[in-house]
Amino acid sequence: MELVKAIKRGDVGAMNAMKVYAEIKRIINLSENKIRKVKEIVDNEKGNKILIFTQYVEQAEKIAEVCGAMLLTGKTPQREREEIVKSFKSSPSGILVLTTVGDEGLDIPDANVGIIVAGTSSRRQFIQRLGRLLRSSKGKKATLYEIIVKGTSEEYQSKKRRSFDIMEALDDD
Repeated sequence: MELVKAIKRGDVGAMNAMKVYAEIKRIINLSENKIRKVKEIVDNEKGNKILIFTQYVEQAEKIAEVCGAMLLTGKTPQREREEIVKSFKSSPSGILVLTTVGDEGLDIPDANVGIIVAGTSSRRQFIQRLGRLLRSSKGKKATLYEIIVKGTSEEYQSKKRRSFDIMEALDDD
């Protein structure tokens, strides 16, 4: 909080500290081990309808390439987005990699596996992503994976996100 206040005051040192923090976070989130783990989960979940969430376009593109998945980012033109979603919805199984463009307004009731690779510490974003999997569909059992780098701020943020009553939060939305 103090760092943000210092940045607002124009403190160059605080701005540099925030840049360093952002770069560390980016390095952690773009870890090659995360991509290997995503591939392992995807291979184990074959035959399911899988949504993979990340913050970074670069990472989304790499995951889509490695997993042979459809890709939806903010760079995807609107018409193409609609075609990708339509194609994914009509398929009995498959993999769709999403950046934050998929956090809201995406309705794929039969998606039953989610993998969070990178996100913010925002509970709202977590609930939105979880909500993509909790759409009701006959006989559906949903699974959500969250890939974090042990011993980093991701571990803390993950615990923090899970420290609240998810069902209560979903009822509030």
